[in-house]
Amino acid sequence: MSDGELLDPPADEKTLAALDRLRAARGLRVHGLLVGRSRLDDPATELFRNAAPESPMGVLCDDISTFLAAHDDLTLLREASAAAPAATPKRGAALYAARGRPSTRLYATARDEEGAPTFPVAPEDLERAAAALERGLVERSAEARLVLLGAATREHVLLVGPPGVGKSLLCRRLGALFSENDSYFEVALTRFTTPDDVFGPLSLKALREDVARRAADGFAGGAEVVFLDEIFRARALLPALLQLLNERTWPDGSRNRPAKLVSAVAATNALRDADDDDDDALFDRFLFRRAVAPVSDAGALDLLLTPTDAEDGDETALLAPLADPGALNGARATLPKRRAAVLASCRAWLRDERGEYVSDRRLRRCSEAIRAAALACGRTEVGAIDLLLAADALWQRPETRAPLVDWLVDHAVPDDAATMRLLLDALRGRDDPSEEDAQEIVAAATAARTDLAADAAATAEAECVFLAPAALAAAKQALASLYAERLSALDAVLESATAVRDAIRAGEPLPVAEDSAPGVSERVDWDEEDDDESDGKRRKKKRKKKR
Repeated sequence: MSDGELLDPPADEKTLAALDRLRAARGLRVHGLLVGRSRLDDPATELFRNAAPESPMGVLCDDISTFLAAHDDLTLLREASAAAPAATPKRGAALYAARGRPSTRLYATARDEEGAPTFPVAPEDLERAAAALERGLVERSAEARLVLLGAATREHVLLVGPPGVGKSLLCRRLGALFSENDSYFEVALTRFTTPDDVFGPLSLKALREDVARRAADGFAGGAEVVFLDEIFRARALLPALLQLLNERTWPDGSRNRPAKLVSAVAATNALRDADDDDDDALFDRFLFRRAVAPVSDAGALDLLLTPTDAEDGDETALLAPLADPGALNGARATLPKRRAAVLASCRAWLRDERGEYVSDRRLRRCSEAIRAAALACGRTEVGAIDLLLAADALWQRPETRAPLVDWLVDHAVPDDAATMRLLLDALRGRDDPSEEDAQEIVAAATAARTDLAADAAATAEAECVFLAPAALAAAKQALASLYAERLSALDAVLESATAVRDAIRAGEPLPVAEDSAPGVSERVDWDEEDDDESDGKRRKKKRKKKR
């Protein structure tokens, strides 16, 4: 959109000059923005919301005043338009302060004193939120924390289970964690459900003015948390639901309006047929999935004795900062290459061993969610514990989750000893092994052991609010055993590498490897001029050696 197409164009050359300076300095294209002159009912506000996403101007804000307050580079524009009447903010600083929300910043995130990114909600507040979600519920800690994970990472959650297991209750409580009012919407979908049931009926007042616009107050478009019961029944709503979940917009007559949606929680009594690909697109929009079973026989007594009217605490609006569209801009921990390799290998394992497809979008969103979750738990780098969150993100069939957890635990700790052992065996197999190469292996094994020991200590101390306490304890125990095994293997390799280096240095025969990799350390040299042994015997001996 050019400046000449503005509905309320700049009135003076000074403002135009300021726009040009901003364009030249930042390489930006200004999309229909007139500072301080937009009215609440001005269509220019809607144009501003729909600005190109690749531009910093395209960030969804509640109003232009919030945008101006967050963007330092627009000081020139404020000065140039100081004489223009100021806009009345739709959601101003006072309301943000009342709800505990930080001001929206464009493509930036809050940082601590050392410049490291910080999560919008403190870990202790996330723990309070988790406690509020599972209060009075039995055997629902894992589900409550998964729903919290979806909200904290602005992703959607699918719960699969029979009626009466607490799926809708968890979602209602999640809505209360954002705001006391107008933050939650739920609907039971059927094949007869229409867009009016989800987004609101057409406004009669607008129709009298020959305008198609919905009366959307109290419907999905204005809710931060949406509960969609029996999600796969409303196939007629598929395009609109995909738009809401993926693009976070909703159809309002001839235009699309931005939704306030943070996270949608969907429920279904039974997962769709694996051979039915009609719902694949909708199914893929829910990054996190979990099968919810009724309370076990062991927990039935607790279920009967636990009060159903447990008092709520003061957790209202704990998650309010996450309602800002830019809340997670840059708020992510670093993903080390060795952790990324685990996720990539997991995708290959699911495809080759389980026959389950993981889309590029799902894999990328899974890594982004894990990074955000790690930062939310106080870590600036994704750890082994955080990788276990992928167990609820990558499966296609519920029966795959348990083996997926086992696979992630087995591969969360790198097996550097195997690599070092191969290098050492290759060195033994050389005709003229060098001391320098042996020393490099010793140095590499030493560094790997130091890093692994530090990683083991960090994992033992790591906390993750998004894992149920029992699951976290079991994961730590399994990982501790695996770390001990890997460290012991590195010690053995380091001892062998040191012995090989010392033997080369002293000019002595190399020590024989006790745990060499098959076919690597054993060299077989064939004397082609040996007439005492026939070619057939030599080939037979060679095959035997290989076996």
